[in-house]
Formats: sequence, structure tokens, C-alpha cells
Amino acid sequence: MSLASELDTWAADLATATGITVTRDPSTVNPPCIVVGMPSATRVTIGEDVALDLPVSLLAPSPGDKANVDWLLDHLVGFVAALSPSQTVDAGTYAPGDFPAYTTTVQLHVTPDALTP
Repeated sequence: MSLASELDTWAADLATATGITVTRDPSTVNPPCIVVGMPSATRVTIGEDVALDLPVSLLAPSPGDKANVDWLLDHLVGFVAALSPSQTVDAGTYAPGDFPAYTTTVQLHVTPDALTP
């Protein structure tokens, strides 16, 4: 399996856990949804593992009015629970579109057994 396939599987599992549409493709963002951004490779150890930092954002539709912010608040706990029992989550916006968002970074480790060139 490739790194991209591993990320697709992880995104599908996140969608199942939250009940919210998840995309890795910024061109298909259509809030409400979760966007998994381009990962940073924080460690690549040949023969051992690859550590990726994934920016993950929970998006509500624009504008950032009370109804959309309330939607974010209503889904925040489920979003964090699906990622990790303890996450720091930053409030902000996701551009383009200036969608109100909560964003966090998740570290994912992929082992060589899961990867094929």
C-alpha cells in the first residue's frame, strides 16, 4: 500500500467515526466537512516507519455566523474523540472560502509493512 492509500484509509475511518464527510482534496471542500491537509513528513526512517503530521480541519459553511459556529461547537467533541482523547484545537478560518473551522494536527505513523514502492 502507498502512503496516499494509507491516508485515504485513515480519512475513511475518520468519516465513519464522526459521521461527517472527509476529504483529502481541497478542490472538493463543501462544508460541513472535515479536510485532511497535506502532511509534513516529520521522520522518515528507512525500514522502520514514516511519521506524518496531518493538519485536520472541521469546517462549517460560510459565513461564520452563530448557526455555523454552533454547528462547529456541537461537533467538536466527536471530532476530537475520533482523533485522540486529547488534542489541542485552534479556532480560525479555512481559506479559500473563509469557512469557520477548528484545526488540529494529528501524528500518524506508517510502518514499512503497510507500504509498497
